[in-house]
This record gives sequence, structure tokens and C-alpha cells, in this order.
Amino acid sequence: MNDNNDLSPASSNQGPLSGLLVLDLSRTLVGPYAMMILGDIGADAINVEHPQTGDETRMWEQPFITTADGREATYFLAANRNKRSNTIDLKDPGGRSFIEDLVRRSSVPRRMRRKKESR
Repeated sequence: MNDNNDLSPASSNQGPLSGLLVLDLSRTLVGPYAMMILGDIGADAINVEHPQTGDETRMWEQPFITTADGREATYFLAANRNKRSNTIDLKDPGGRSFIEDLVRRSSVPRRMRRKKESR
């Protein structure tokens, strides 16, 4: 996880979506998978995680791999490739303001809705 909020464009992304900024506020499987595909074809995908726990899929079942951040599930690493992960507390006014600014700058904001929130 990266908590320094460095959101300068990733220089290594190339492809048809290069230059597109995509904000990923989703969790578990469908959203991360969709964002992974966008990142694979060049989008600058930014994954936002909970500041204390990170993405819960980091600790899903084995197999695990040891990284600089500790032990992480290979599922998490695969589904979040070509993304930059940042920890931002959405309950904190500063964190919320930061995300609102990032949404305004994003080419494609993505958020999975819970069933009760569906329209």
C-alpha cells in the first residue's frame, strides 16, 4: 500500500488508454478485475484502500507471496496489477476532499454499488 498520495501519472503505462486516469473505489473481484483490464491496456488506474486494513483481498486464502508490504495473496496481486494503491480515509474531511478532487480529475471514476444503493 502507498499512503503518500503521490498521484503523478504512472510513466510505464502504454496502450490505447494511455493518458486516461481511472479512479477505483471498488472492492473484491468485479470492480478490481474491470480496473485491471483498463490498466492492462494503458489507463493510469488508482486503487483507493481503507487506511487501517487495506483491501481485504490482500489476505484471502493461499497461495501467499512475501512482498515489501508483507504477506499478500496472489489473487490481490494479480487483480490489482497495473494499478497504484493509496490509502485514504474517506471519513476524514481532508481524505474526502482529496477523493472529490481526484474524482473531478478522473477520466473514468468507478464505484461498485451495493444492492440497497442500486437505482
